[in-house]
Amino acid sequence: MAFHFPLESLLTYRQNLERKCELALHQAVAEASKIQREIQNVDLAAAELRDCETTSLQPGMRASELQWNGLQRIAFRSRREWLGKKLAEAERMRTACLQDLQRAKQQRGTVERLRQQRWVLYCIEIGRREQRQLDDLFLSRRFYLANSPGPKPE
Repeated sequence: MAFHFPLESLLTYRQNLERKCELALHQAVAEASKIQREIQNVDLAAAELRDCETTSLQPGMRASELQWNGLQRIAFRSRREWLGKKLAEAERMRTACLQDLQRAKQQRGTVERLRQQRWVLYCIEIGRREQRQLDDLFLSRRFYLANSPGPKPE
């Protein structure tokens, strides 16, 4: 008699759900990392603009260049604010995915513990059956030897 767990399909479903949650978490982490890199790039570009502006102001700079730099600073600030909001949303998504993954692991663990308990019961039952077969074999041998002609066992 082979081991059969009646909730095997539920266990498979829970395992697949856990894998799906892991993938979603990896995507959320990757998205947050990507946005953080973009923020760093914007900060770096803004710092380069400041450095350029500082070095250009000493010998003299045209008003149009100052105005252009001012527009760029506004664009950098606006982009950084937008990326900050996007990063906050990505972090919320990452947190939600992490919670989903923890819940999925817990649910899978529950079903796996049930499966393990059933396996232990199955092993106990198999051991009992084997012992009964050995007992039956011993008793039938003893009966045969007791009822056969020839020397009797003691």
